[in-house]
Amino acid sequence: MVEAATTFMFQSMDPGILGAVVLVGIPVVAITLFGIAARFPMARRSTTADAPYGAPAVEQR
Repeated sequence: MVEAATTFMFQSMDPGILGAVVLVGIPVVAITLFGIAARFPMARRSTTADAPYGAPAVEQR
């Protein structure tokens, strides 16, 4: 049922309109996903690269 509906939808659409929807839709989805991901920041791992040059690296256990 779903396959028949999607096949009919894509066959009845003009290829130019379908291309425009794809070209606009992909960046919109990507920007939306990045926006959602930005709300949940990942925990930043501290490394020895965070210390200033020449400062002794202190290990935390």
